[in-house]
Amino acid sequence: MLGRQSIYVWSFSCVLLSTSSLSCTQPSTISPLTDLTTPSESLSGKPPQAPIIRIETDMHIARISSIGVDDAGQYLVTASDDKTLRVWELETGRLLRVFRPPIGQGNEGKMYAAAISPDGTIVAGAGWSGLEWDGAHSIYLFDRASGRMLKRITGLPQSIPHVAFSPDGRVLLATFHGKQGVRFYATADGRLLAEDRAYQAETYGASFDQSGRVVTASYDGLLRLYSRDFRLLAQASVPEGKRPFTVSLTRDGSKVAVGYENSAQVDVFTGNDLRYRYSPETADTGKGFLNVVSWSADAETLYAGGQYHQGPLHPIRKWSKQGQGRWTDLPASSNTILRMVSLRNGGIAYASADPAFGVFDSRDVRRLFKGPETLDYRDTQDTFLLSPDGTTVQFSYHRDQPSSARFSLSDRLLEQNPATLSMLRPPRTTGAGLVIENWKNSSAPNVNGRPLRLKPYEISRSLAIAPDNHTALFGTVWHLRLVDGQGRELWHVATPANVWSVNIAENGLVAAAALADGTIRWYRMSDGQELLALFPQPESKRWVAWTPSGYYDAGPGSESLLGWHKNYGSDAAADFFSAAQFRTVSYRPGIVKTVLETFDEQQAVLRNSSGEAAALPAQPDIHPTDRQPLVIISPHDGAFISSTTVRVRYRVHPEAATGGAKITALVNGKVVPEARGVKVLPSPAAAKIQELDIQIPEQDCEVSLALTHPSGNRSSPVTVRLKWKPAFAVKPKLYALAIGVSHPQAPIQLAAKDARDLAATLQRQSGGAYRDVATKVLTDGDATKDAILDGLDWLDHETTSNDVAVIFIKGQAVSDRNGTPYLLSAQAKREHLRLSALPFSDLKNLVNGLAGRSAVFLDVCQAHHPHNTEACAAAVTSLGHDLANVERGTVLFSASTAQHDAEENPAWGNGAFTLALTEGLQGKAAYTGVGATHVSVNMLELYVTERIKALTKGLQIPFTARSSDLPDFVLASAQSQSQAIVPVASSDETPRKQPSQEREILRRLPPVITILSPEDGATISSTHMTIRYSVRLPTEEPVTEIVGLVDGRPIPIPTAREAHRGERTLDRTDIREIRLEIPERESEISILARNRWASSEPATIRVRWHRQDRLVNTPHKPTLHALVIGVGRYEDASLKLEFSAKDATDFAAALKRQQGGLYKTVITKILTDAEATKSNILEELEWLERETTRNDMAVVFLAGHGVNDKNGLYYFLPVNAKVDQLRRTGLAFSDIKNTVASLSGKTLLFADTCHAGNIFGRRRGTVDINAVVNELTSAENGAVVFASSTGKQDSMEDPAWSNGAFTKALVEALNGKAAYGGSKKITINMLDLYLSERVKELTKGQQTPTTTKPLTIQDFPVAIQPDAH
Repeated sequence: MLGRQSIYVWSFSCVLLSTSSLSCTQPSTISPLTDLTTPSESLSGKPPQAPIIRIETDMHIARISSIGVDDAGQYLVTASDDKTLRVWELETGRLLRVFRPPIGQGNEGKMYAAAISPDGTIVAGAGWSGLEWDGAHSIYLFDRASGRMLKRITGLPQSIPHVAFSPDGRVLLATFHGKQGVRFYATADGRLLAEDRAYQAETYGASFDQSGRVVTASYDGLLRLYSRDFRLLAQASVPEGKRPFTVSLTRDGSKVAVGYENSAQVDVFTGNDLRYRYSPETADTGKGFLNVVSWSADAETLYAGGQYHQGPLHPIRKWSKQGQGRWTDLPASSNTILRMVSLRNGGIAYASADPAFGVFDSRDVRRLFKGPETLDYRDTQDTFLLSPDGTTVQFSYHRDQPSSARFSLSDRLLEQNPATLSMLRPPRTTGAGLVIENWKNSSAPNVNGRPLRLKPYEISRSLAIAPDNHTALFGTVWHLRLVDGQGRELWHVATPANVWSVNIAENGLVAAAALADGTIRWYRMSDGQELLALFPQPESKRWVAWTPSGYYDAGPGSESLLGWHKNYGSDAAADFFSAAQFRTVSYRPGIVKTVLETFDEQQAVLRNSSGEAAALPAQPDIHPTDRQPLVIISPHDGAFISSTTVRVRYRVHPEAATGGAKITALVNGKVVPEARGVKVLPSPAAAKIQELDIQIPEQDCEVSLALTHPSGNRSSPVTVRLKWKPAFAVKPKLYALAIGVSHPQAPIQLAAKDARDLAATLQRQSGGAYRDVATKVLTDGDATKDAILDGLDWLDHETTSNDVAVIFIKGQAVSDRNGTPYLLSAQAKREHLRLSALPFSDLKNLVNGLAGRSAVFLDVCQAHHPHNTEACAAAVTSLGHDLANVERGTVLFSASTAQHDAEENPAWGNGAFTLALTEGLQGKAAYTGVGATHVSVNMLELYVTERIKALTKGLQIPFTARSSDLPDFVLASAQSQSQAIVPVASSDETPRKQPSQEREILRRLPPVITILSPEDGATISSTHMTIRYSVRLPTEEPVTEIVGLVDGRPIPIPTAREAHRGERTLDRTDIREIRLEIPERESEISILARNRWASSEPATIRVRWHRQDRLVNTPHKPTLHALVIGVGRYEDASLKLEFSAKDATDFAAALKRQQGGLYKTVITKILTDAEATKSNILEELEWLERETTRNDMAVVFLAGHGVNDKNGLYYFLPVNAKVDQLRRTGLAFSDIKNTVASLSGKTLLFADTCHAGNIFGRRRGTVDINAVVNELTSAENGAVVFASSTGKQDSMEDPAWSNGAFTKALVEALNGKAAYGGSKKITINMLDLYLSERVKELTKGQQTPTTTKPLTIQDFPVAIQPDAH
């Protein structure tokens, strides 16, 4: 039993005061524990249930403490301080599975030890495991194939640094920290077979021979030898003063090698009685120690490594002749070697603290190496630069050679090896009145002669002095500590890893720190609260930034870097869910950007929501810079305004305000006339606060300021969003859109009358519940797709945050062949739904963006019609759940459920649903028994449900969906129109809380799918394969669809109902089988499962094709189908682009030259300028979908303008686009995504849509292409996307190139310049490399293209050199 104490766990020893931080790794030291003698008071009994944010790179992100291999040399297992175990394919290094034990905060869950059973079926892992909830540690046993936790061996007294299986796999050995010795457990059931507690110190080393004997090495200075039945056979002391760290016993048991803590000496002992024999030559290893030892499988070679280094390299020393011959150093790693294990066929595998692992064969060839994906910030303190406001950071890091990168939060841009910016400043380590000494890599820093109090073994790594010279911020191995000039601590916060560098912004409000886990994190200087974290990968141009609650922003292809770890209890493996699976609730770039403006995450959430925002003061300390010459001081973004005149206070950078420059004011993207008080700036203008009065409408709006120079050039506008809130309480307005459409293919007798009657009922609420009611009614022939879209735009434009919006639709919904639901408009054609019908996504997007509360009434699944009513109702139900999660609050009433059709009867005069609605809204839904004078949502729901049941005799049951935290609100007055009833609760009295990120994540967990058979790497000889798989449900949400992929593209698969279901386990796991048709070639087969919220991560196996009775068929050349679009001559002349049309024709010509080479035929459809209307583009998307088969290649090329609307939705602008009518005239991203997702063949999308130009009064660079790219490249959509630029960069074009930079480089690449290394074929990766370098060269680093592909798709050829045809 443990008392209250500090426990220091050393996974590897090192000289903590070493002058070279490069050769020193951090010990795992645990802070003082709570008293564990009273578990009922201090222990939870189970792991945390809340999801935990984790980084995932498909590689460990912290040191790898242990490594193991199976006897066949097929699998390699690693354990890491990042709290995961991983299994790799030894031959290739491919990651096969990640094992996630239950984890907690701090050290809880760190894995120090790993082993794999000799037959490769069981993986054991242990470390700091379970103490937080059990009061004791555990060893976890996992099934290697499925990842399922088989057993937990618990009740262990200390953390476990080493585990090992016996040669027959029946026994599992564990050693312990502290004086707990060694224990032996039965692998099958976890029974304790034997133990030896007669140890006086921790034990890190143990090794079996082939007979089952085992030798251990303990810090008490003793070696111990045990028989296979656990009897102590021999015990021997090592040289005096030495502490044995690792031990290796030869397979034949004849020799024992020992490595020691803090020593370069390696000793060899006899294997039968532990007598000393000899020591290999180590006289020249003065730089570091050889702590880790291993024999080769044949015992002829001895290996040793550790902190021993030659410069930055940590080699492994190899001796021949059983350690008595010549030695060779093998270049292994850039950090400490932590473990080694021999391979049966010769050579060794090793793990290091980088983190990294590798394999040397018997010929000393390093045939496998997996290096770190995290950046190494050691010894980079002087080059850790920060902008005055802290939003831009430049940093150096170590790879093969020193490199640097810069990240701009405002530009959402990560640049590698950037040019220097003068505004960036290094940390100050000296200051007037502060003398700080001995702070670097020291346990005893002092401040003005006073020692800084650190914990035992805590080391100071970095330092920054605040701009006021009053305080200093120390970064240590475990903390950030802010102290004053007397050395008194003002605050400290725990950090997840070593703090290698720290800096304080010149505004003194925020600090940034570079950590050993590869992250850069921002902290509030007032109290140390973490505000933001960034994980950058400059070489791959990937980055993700997130707040403590998990709101995130991410570069293209970067969402997989972040996710949530979910525990399910002590005895079950945890899951990891990628951030992309929660994109709809967690992808919030605005919050991420704003958090360094508000210095408070909740304030940033409020500012970026459509709900009530807390009042934020003006920020007079904000100053313009050379990159942002104009800043708005007040009002703040998201402020509430109650006057039509708003006073804007701003500053202009002196160098930017040249003679004659004017301030241009814009409201909702439209320039305000100069007569409104816009003044010419003096020249030069000092950066003082200036004021300007601007007239705004009585509604939510955007106010922007920009500098306009005499040349006509305008700077990038600075924008604040203002929310209209009248100064006195007024009743809101009601805006209603009522649609009733009877389609020839789905005739509905009363559709038009229902819409008119509902609108009339609402209109009678004018002067009663609402100060005014505005309605639009579209019926039958008037209810065209364009008219409906115009109506939705009207609703979006008119509704303010104080208003209520109502949408009523009576008609018929249908789904296309891909399952996409549509509402049939008046002229809808069943075979061309995309062109003529209204997709549900348009309705969802509209409601998501409404400023006020809304009610949606849908009667779209009619009885006795020729379409599938069950699919219709399922689509409506799904829409209801989606709408119920918008921030402002929406309630959806559906006329029927999936089991009941909507009924209408001429005798009623309306459909049952409309009749019940109109009666309820006219007052019958009011609770007359309690004297209610209004009709609320709850009242209406109850009345409509009961009334429809009575009308239809139970044949129709309505469905209602709304978010659980939406309070009941009033929809109508139940009495005379003169009553002043306010239909929405005052936001001051009943504020609607923001949905908890934790709660949203937990309720939206997707299914987890695992392929059980065949195993990865199986050989098949038939094109029909049966796959057995499991689907586990983390929540009660059922699986709605199973999706199959071959090489990343969809294949026909039985529905969940048709798939064979086997048993269901207690953890809600279904075992299923499906039969798939696959090609006669080596392939990757993936399966993913969907629920209504998200898709699972794909489960993937590789299968090899082999058929003895005939040769593999020579594959036929595919056909390439390309839709190429270029728009430059827009009908709106302000959008004109010079080379977009030429870019399209040049790209199409380059593709045509591939005909007869890689492709049998190349078929292109080209739409340029006047041809590129929205309807033409939609028609050709249907052509592409119709013509592409699974053996073909599909290409989409877009050149022109792209834009995000006010709700963040992306649109490509056709030639006839109107930016104030995007929903009707723009090509919605959903149209592109639906096509890409349904294409059978491999799909490439080239997007050159971030051109400069003023749209909505903003520069075009503000378009969020990152979200588009990340969604298109998800596993279920499966496209490879090439984007012309990233962040807020513009896509550049120049007459000297006769193209845009992106297209010029792309055409050059396809014409052969991207064929590297003498290859005739040009692959995705080659194309990516050429585009990156060539565009950077053309634009002098101002434009950075990105390439993103799904994890389910490997590199493949896309072109061949023209002369190789």
